[in-house]
Order: sequence, then structure tokens, then C-alpha cells
Amino acid sequence: MNKKIFSAFATIFAVLTALSTVACGGKDGATNDNMLNVTAVSPEDGKTLNIANDVVARVTKNYEVGAFAEYQDGTDKYAGKSIKLRFAVKGNPAPYTVKLSLNPDMSEAEEYRTENGELELYDLYTGAKYYWTISAEKDGTEKTSRVYGFETDKTPRTIALDGISNTRDIGGYAAENGKRIREGLIYRGANVDGASDAAVKKAKEVYGIKAELDLREKPLAGGSPFGNDVKYRQVSGGYYTDGDTSFTDPKNAERLAESFRFFTEEDSYPAYFHCAIGRDRTGCLSMIILAVCGVSEEDILLDYELSALSESGSRDKTPITTMLSIFANTLNYIKSFSDKSLQKNAETFLLERGVKKEEIDFVKNKLLY
Repeated sequence: MNKKIFSAFATIFAVLTALSTVACGGKDGATNDNMLNVTAVSPEDGKTLNIANDVVARVTKNYEVGAFAEYQDGTDKYAGKSIKLRFAVKGNPAPYTVKLSLNPDMSEAEEYRTENGELELYDLYTGAKYYWTISAEKDGTEKTSRVYGFETDKTPRTIALDGISNTRDIGGYAAENGKRIREGLIYRGANVDGASDAAVKKAKEVYGIKAELDLREKPLAGGSPFGNDVKYRQVSGGYYTDGDTSFTDPKNAERLAESFRFFTEEDSYPAYFHCAIGRDRTGCLSMIILAVCGVSEEDILLDYELSALSESGSRDKTPITTMLSIFANTLNYIKSFSDKSLQKNAETFLLERGVKKEEIDFVKNKLLY
């Protein structure tokens, strides 16, 4: 092609592109009549943000078994970070409606109202892509910005509830066949007997808790501290009691299987399960749930070791390295059923204790995506 003709085509294309950008509102600062003129100040569009507690983020980034030991000082280090959306709107007065969605088409969006160009977001999912828009009304017409986005880093999703220790989401871990454990469905922690009114409200309104599984020896007389509208069940949890790391006492294995069955019921989600301090009985149940979904041994150990960063998980002053060696023996027991994968061995363990294949599949279908 003649160089002059090619140059002319390039010039025309550049002009058309520029006109198209202006007509559509550009990368920022929309200018057409149907779009709100917004400049996103922060976070930067497409940026990946860390929302975990600094200690959690630091240790889990290059996790090695026993890495939490140096941070075990008997205090909770679970409170994560918020994300602050900051934006500037030209030509349209407040209030503004911020829509936040996990879907690029903005379906199933949460809506927030703000009187200025800031909005602080808490308790987001980890390893997730979020999309957001700003809307405002002027002269009876609502205008909406283009869609912006950010991602959250892949870290364990620890949560903070006043009066409850050792609290976290067991979701977020990589699982079988390239899938992940869905967040927001199963939370673990210590007992909720001392939960404040604010914690109860947050558990139900923010985390959507609808069921509680109590793994202690005796049930609470009044049911769930989360309220009478929360399903409550007590199942004495199976674990490495009195050094029975290989479950030679059949009742330990049966109890672990029975507690797993709680999650084969549709009305058990979202759930909060716990024992007294949220480490031993709770850790063993978390192990079997994660294992049957294909989560790696390393991540199961990480999930267990996170208890070192809590007040309740350190209450008996036992070093987490000691507890890890005991827990690892129980994990090795599950692995010993055959020369197959940890996932297959966990499934065999449950099947041999009367849990049905369709019940296991129900849990996997519920948690994996």
C-alpha cells in the first residue's frame, strides 16, 4: 500500500477513535448526556488490593508450616482492612448511589448511599473481582457512570466479631479441578456465648448466618445466641482427644462424620460452627470438609494454624507447633486409607462411617465453584 494512503487511513482512524472516546465518556470523566461524569480517584481501576490483616497477609504469602508460631501472643489478629472508594462527580449534586457487584454486568449489586465522594467497604471476599458504578439524579433524570473495577488479593478471609475469637471463613482455598471453595457459606471459630449485641447483628446482617453447629459436649439450653431464628444443633465433635490422633476410639470417627452431615442439609447455610476455643474439634471438622473438596494438605494445615493468631486458640498456652504435630497425625490417618489422593481418602473415611455419596456430592456442589 502507498505510504501516503496508509498514513491517511491511520490519521482518520485516530480521529474516529478520539471522537468515539469523547462520545462514550472516555476512560474517565464521561461527557455524553446519558452517563454520569465521574472520575475515580481510588482505587485505581483494575488494581489488586490486600484486605487481610498485615500479619495474616505477611505469613500466608509464602506460607511454611509453623510460620505463625512467632506471632502467637494470645491476642486476636483477625481484623482485616477496609477499601475506600473515592470519586469526583462533575455537574451532579449528592446524594450518590454506589452499586457494588461481583458480576461485570452489575447484576445482583449491593447499593450504598453517600453524601460525598467517599465510601468505605468492609468484609469483602478475598480473591474476588468487584465492579462498581456511581449514580446520581439531576432534574428528575438519573445518570450512571461507567463500570469501574478492582480485585482483592487471595488470602484467608479472617473476620472480627466482638466477644467471639478465632473467627474466619473456611472459603477461598484452591480445590479440585481448578475450582475454589466458595466464601460466605461456612464460618468457623470459638464459642459465641459472649457475643455482643453488635456481633450478633453483624453475624446475621453482614455474614448472613442462618445456622449454628455447636461441637461441645452439651447443648445450650436456650439455643443459639444468634437468635431463635437461627437453626441450632449440638453434635459432640470428634477429634484427637487424649492423644487419639488415629481415631482408634470409634466414637471419635463417628462424631466427625455426624458433624459433617450437618452440612448436607440445605438450611444449614450460611453456617457458623465452633467448639469451645475453635481449634481442635473445629479444626478436625474443617479438615474433613476441605479435604473432601480437594483442598491441598498445605492449605488445610494453614487453615488450622491460623488459630495461633487468636486469643481463644492460644488460651491453653500450648505452642501452635505442638498442636500442629498432633493435628498432622490425624491428617495422616485420613491419608492412610489408600494410596489415592487426600480427597479420595477423606471421601472413603466418610463413606465407611455411613455418610452417603450423594450427601458428600451435595456439600461439594454447594461449596465448589
